[in-house]
Amino acid sequence: MKKSVDAMLRENLRREMARRHLSETDLAHRTGLSVSTLQQLTAGEGEPASSSLARVQRLAEALGMPAAQLLTEESAPAGRAARNIARESDETPRQLSHLIESFFALPEADRRALLATAAEMAQKYRVHVRA
Repeated sequence: MKKSVDAMLRENLRREMARRHLSETDLAHRTGLSVSTLQQLTAGEGEPASSSLARVQRLAEALGMPAAQLLTEESAPAGRAARNIARESDETPRQLSHLIESFFALPEADRRALLATAAEMAQKYRVHVRA
C-alpha cells in the first residue's frame, strides 16, 4: 500500500531529526516554527503537514536537504544500516559534544581544577575496583 505524502513527511522528518540528534526544540529554533507545531507534525496531528509548502521548505533547509527528499519514500534500511541508524539516534554523542564545549568554555583555572578532581576520582575508582 502506498503511503500518503503526510506519512512520508512524518517518517522522514523523524528519521532525519534522529540522524542529526535534533530534538523538536532544536529544530524549532532552526526553522522558526513552534515546538507544538513540530510535535503535531511528527505525531501526525493537526492540519496535514504537506498543506504548507513553505513549512516543508523551512524544515528541509534546516535539515540541509531538498524539500522533495522530505516528501518521498525512502527504502527501509536493512541489517547493518538499521543498526547504524539506531546508533545514530543515541543522544550520547550530542551530550558529549555539549559537555566538551562547556568544559572548554570554562576559565583555564577551573578546567585544571576539574581535571585534577577527575584524576583523583579515577584513582579512587581504580582502588575500589581492585579491592
